[in-house]
Amino acid sequence: MKKLLFLLILLLPGCSLKYETLGPLNQAPGLLDEAYIAADGKSLALSTWAPKGEPEAIILALHGFNDYRMAFDLPATYWAENGILTFAYDQRGFGEDEKAGTWAKKEALRHDVLAVLGLIRKKYPGKPVFLMGESMGGAVALYALAGSGAADGLILIAPAVWGRRPVNVVYVPALWLTAHLMPGKKFSG
Repeated sequence: MKKLLFLLILLLPGCSLKYETLGPLNQAPGLLDEAYIAADGKSLALSTWAPKGEPEAIILALHGFNDYRMAFDLPATYWAENGILTFAYDQRGFGEDEKAGTWAKKEALRHDVLAVLGLIRKKYPGKPVFLMGESMGGAVALYALAGSGAADGLILIAPAVWGRRPVNVVYVPALWLTAHLMPGKKFSG
């Protein structure tokens, strides 16, 4: 039994999470019809729900963990019918990203949010721009906007901002083990 435990301990470093960092910022970011191109050259799938005519307001929507941009299809369709333009992109490591299952560093996620907000403001000057985040997207939105003033408002939907202390004592090691032993596993609701 001791030998088996020792062997498992030796194998554990091989189960470590893979992190994606922000690459060199050597180009101007851009919004295409179906992609956001980051300053480090990363292409992230983008969906847009546009109203007929000029938008009254704009929402940049950030999806939650193990989700992707199309999570907003139903509400964004409704908002478009009511004059609101919605943008949603697959955050790094999710959706159609070629590195899906790889966790992005928080600085990369923040950089993407602020860059897209800047591109939206440039394309639609004078229009109110809101940042919306659901679950993990809410945590990313809070982190991105901290001290930036990049959006006119913040919409949080069940933001994932609780820390380890209030979490059930069994959940913390279970989540850690799952993240390290099965980082690419996708769970359904």
